[in-house]
Formats: sequence, C-alpha cells, structure tokens
Amino acid sequence: MQKQNLGKDSSSQTGSVSQIYDEFCPILVNQFKSRDYTKFETFDASLDEFYSKIESQRSEQQQKAKENSAAQKLNKIRQDQENRVHTLRKEADHCVKMAKLIEYNLEDVDAAILAVRVALAKVYIIFIGIVRARVCTVHHVIDSTLVP
Repeated sequence: MQKQNLGKDSSSQTGSVSQIYDEFCPILVNQFKSRDYTKFETFDASLDEFYSKIESQRSEQQQKAKENSAAQKLNKIRQDQENRVHTLRKEADHCVKMAKLIEYNLEDVDAAILAVRVALAKVYIIFIGIVRARVCTVHHVIDSTLVP
C-alpha cells in the first residue's frame, strides 16, 4: 500500500492531476484511510514505484523552488526599476516646472543675472586696483633696498 497526495500539477497547461508520493507502508492503517492512496499487488511493487518516482519528484520540487526564487528576484528588480522611473518622472516634472517659472519671470531673471555680473565686475576692478597698488609698493620697497 502506498500513500500519496494528489495535487494539481502547476507546470502543465491542462491542469492535470499528478501523484506525489510521500511514503509507503505494507498495510493501510486507520490514520491514513482518509488520504488518497494507491494499492499495489505486492509490497515490492510499491517499493519499486516509490523509489523510482521519489527522485524525480524531489528534482521537480527543487526546480520549482529555483523558478520561484528567480521569479521573486525578477519581481523585485521590476519593482525597483518602476520606483526609479517614478522618481525620474517626478524629477523631470520638477525641472519642467522650474523652467516654466524661469520663462515666466525671464525679465526678472535676466535683471538678476546682470546685477550679479555688474557686482562681480566691480569687485574684480577693485581687486585689480588693490593688487596693482601692492605690486607697486613691493617694487618701491625692492627698488629702495637695492639703491645704495
């Protein structure tokens, strides 16, 4: 007597039922009568069937576990990429909004840029004047120390 669980084979297209053997025993005990089972002519036949199928069942279960793991990884990567796209879209929308605000206030922006340029030019002119004065002072000190 060989006990088995009957379950849907998720890999098949037609939804056929596959037998998954979980154990075997020489007689059917009361605790297993409620479960699905297959009766064989001899105990040897049940052993042969059990051990011939158990390896393929284990390899199928391992393959399904690998497929599920790969699917989970793929879903995680897909979700991460969707989050990145969402973030990039938000950033692009923000940049478009800023560009529209600049275009809307173009005259004020140009005036502000011009004011900054004028201020920098004035600072540069003052800086050049200070540097020239220092250079002249240094040259004057050097000339006075060299003259006997």
